[in-house]
Amino acid sequence: MRLLLMLPLACIGSILAGFAAGWVATMIPCQSERLACNINEAVGAYAVLIWAALGPIVFGVTLLVARNRGALLGALCVLLAPLATFFFLATYERWLYDQPDLYVDGRTFLLMIAPPGLAVIAQWLVLRAGLKLPRLRESGSAETDPAKA
Repeated sequence: MRLLLMLPLACIGSILAGFAAGWVATMIPCQSERLACNINEAVGAYAVLIWAALGPIVFGVTLLVARNRGALLGALCVLLAPLATFFFLATYERWLYDQPDLYVDGRTFLLMIAPPGLAVIAQWLVLRAGLKLPRLRESGSAETDPAKA
């Protein structure tokens, strides 16, 4: 029951955290094409909404199967991996053939990857703090397993 109450709270908190991070990142001046900057802002905002909806599903299924911090950390890694892969693939060709432009790539990261990443981390923090899950090593102890008590 507690999990069902924490998932919507994590979703709302993640949307607020992601949009706040995106809003702060938009204050960085755009040095490239203005259209590219607008597209990056839109992609970041949509990614926050997608990951805010996808995160509770992945975390909820994970916590139904295994209720410990290790499983929750694994679900966090599963949710962050596509974001890291997308940024790597988006910048790889430019880094390979041209000189990397750290300002443009940093602004792109802060607009497109950081807000959904922060949204997922906010969900993880809310669930970890609100559910008081045992550590992976303690999952078979007498405190958490009534059969061993």
